[in-house]
Amino acid sequence: GVIGTAPKTKIYAIRYRYVREWGAAETIAKGIRWAVDQGMPIISISGGVHGNYSNLYSACKYAYDRQRLIIAAAGNENSSISYPAAYDEYVVAVGAVYPNDTRWNPGFDEGSNFGPELDFVAPGVDINSTVLNGGYGLKYGTSVACPHVAAVAALIWSSKIDQEYDFYRDNDLWDRDEVLAKLHHLALDLGPPGKDNEY
Repeated sequence: GVIGTAPKTKIYAIRYRYVREWGAAETIAKGIRWAVDQGMPIISISGGVHGNYSNLYSACKYAYDRQRLIIAAAGNENSSISYPAAYDEYVVAVGAVYPNDTRWNPGFDEGSNFGPELDFVAPGVDINSTVLNGGYGLKYGTSVACPHVAAVAALIWSSKIDQEYDFYRDNDLWDRDEVLAKLHHLALDLGPPGKDNEY
């Protein structure tokens, strides 16, 4: 059967290892570069690290300079945005909300990370997802919110271009910045009016 927001999208799963934080940053950076070199227009990252590592930063810039759209989970520590989502100039940061559209925030050291780098929020509680050894299970957090935004971006990118967003006047081709502009236009403004740190 059909599953997911953009079921006809071709997906490549790139796994990274989290042995130590610097090692995770290194493997995420390698994954980004590999995805760019394979010609993938959208890179969805459901993971991150606390530190700002130069190799991760340069990989995100590498993708941005080649017109790729990186969409990354904001993190689940009820704290500041993790990396690479915190690279505001190169990466779209996604937080998680409950079904009633309030920020996912169960308390203590768990909750959707927030800050000025946050771009979007998406459903992040009781999301049906794949689990180890086959089958499905309910998941929560920004890691399951992030793919919602990536999927909507994929739907936009694969559609006939909306002339209102054809900034570069190339008619039938979407550009990363055009897709991002339409994503922002389609989004509901949750929380206080205008940009805020939680939504």
